[in-house]
Amino acid sequence: MLRTCFVVALSLGMLGVSTFPAEGQDKFGSKPSKSLFSVIDEDGWPIPLSHVDKEVSKTKRNIDTVVVTERNYKLATEAESNLDLYSLRDDGVLLQRGLYVALRSLLSLEVGGKTFAYHCTYLQVGISKVAGKAYFGPLINIYYLDANADSVFETRIYAPGGDLVHLPDWVRTLKDHSQP
Repeated sequence: MLRTCFVVALSLGMLGVSTFPAEGQDKFGSKPSKSLFSVIDEDGWPIPLSHVDKEVSKTKRNIDTVVVTERNYKLATEAESNLDLYSLRDDGVLLQRGLYVALRSLLSLEVGGKTFAYHCTYLQVGISKVAGKAYFGPLINIYYLDANADSVFETRIYAPGGDLVHLPDWVRTLKDHSQP
């Protein structure tokens, strides 16, 4: 399936982290590239909710000075899929790297009863002649955000550190109306 995406490289000030050089060489040569943290698909990113069994916990946490409800879900089935990661070479060429991953956890984030994000944690899957199916590499943290309160999760944020740093503006407005 071909996606039409807008790719946005976020700066150090916006995310609290900087882009970092990709390791190794890409298939076009050895030109350095920087990971892109935010990718927009106007039609929305698919959220793997069909693999959710039930909610197992509900907690409150503070993100960017807003108290949000975080719901943690138990996965009913193992979900494996392809996940595309994007980077931009210094000469402006967009690179796409696909990984075969397994969904390890799924959380939803909400304010005032309205879900504004899903946090999915993935782990790369591979096949070894000795061990068979194997999981490897660092956890891959992806947030799917509803950027404009239309219930379409069009913004995908790659969060290597695991934390969502900034909230959509409409979430702050919702917070202001929902609190006395």
